[in-house]
Amino acid sequence: LNAKELELLSRYNEADRYFWSDKFEEARVIYEGLGSYLDSKQRVEECFLGAIERDWDFILLDDGSYAVSLYTGRETDVLVPREYKGASVTAIGGSAFYNRTKLTRVRLPETITSIGDSAFEGCSSLSAVVIPSGVTSVGDWAFYLCTSLGELTLPESVSSIGNNAFYACISLERIIVPSKVYFIGNNAFEGCVAIKEVTIPSSLFYISAGTFKGCTALKKVTINTSQTQISWNETLTHGISLIGSEAFYGCESLEKITVPKTAKEIGSRAFEDCTALTSAVISEGVESIGSEAFEGCTALLKITIPESVTQMGSAVFAGCDGLEVTCRLGSAPEGWAADWSESAKVKWVPQSTR
Repeated sequence: LNAKELELLSRYNEADRYFWSDKFEEARVIYEGLGSYLDSKQRVEECFLGAIERDWDFILLDDGSYAVSLYTGRETDVLVPREYKGASVTAIGGSAFYNRTKLTRVRLPETITSIGDSAFEGCSSLSAVVIPSGVTSVGDWAFYLCTSLGELTLPESVSSIGNNAFYACISLERIIVPSKVYFIGNNAFEGCVAIKEVTIPSSLFYISAGTFKGCTALKKVTINTSQTQISWNETLTHGISLIGSEAFYGCESLEKITVPKTAKEIGSRAFEDCTALTSAVISEGVESIGSEAFEGCTALLKITIPESVTQMGSAVFAGCDGLEVTCRLGSAPEGWAADWSESAKVKWVPQSTR
């Protein structure tokens, strides 16, 4: 070997020592500088793979792609690999980043389509997540107790948000619910005490139990409905059919709410202790109002019950001492609890005078 070849060999051996010590970045730099010497190109590829396998575990999915099953690295700002062994990484698996309390930022590649159950649960320092446009589902407990997460934009591709997905994300001030979401699970945003405004898209089938429970800063809720002409004389109305039990329980800053005509049921305790609520419009079409639905809404002075309501639970307006209830019926129909009004003043409007 001449002097140059000896120098190249020495450099190659140096890179190899780095490689076998799992110092893949240092090794890769040397290998790339060696160009075509020996098998440097192959070694560069092995460096990338070695670095990935050192910090990441993957599972093979049925479609031939991979899901991240576990991150074991120590980085606080993490870029998730877009491929592994030549195949795309398409999912963040269940508990993949569970309780990584020092993690501050995560960037997901465009190949990701789903975020699994408890994927980032307990990542208390996580303040920023970049979610790509291909993601369609966010699993149960996915960001549970991510207490530093301040703002999150969910792409329009998202159609499903799981139970407790953002439970107690106490720093989350703004959430945009994508227009194609059809499902938001129970208690999905419970305890998000910094959220001030939410728009519910018309694609959503129902507002689940406890969805916004304890969101004490939530001041404005807009529930959208839309109409689609499906023939020359037939219109299909889209929108939520149910406001679940305790859906807005304890939202003490909420001032106004309009329950759309698409909603057939208001669940028990749905608006209990919304102490700032001054306007509640229940549209014609609502059929059932659950027990204690408006209990403790002490600022609510007037409300109208439409003719369509056939079921009324007990103590619906308990503690609403100054409330006047106008009923669009001559008298309470069968199916209304005897104590539904409690201390509220009731004004009956006979059908013939409407």
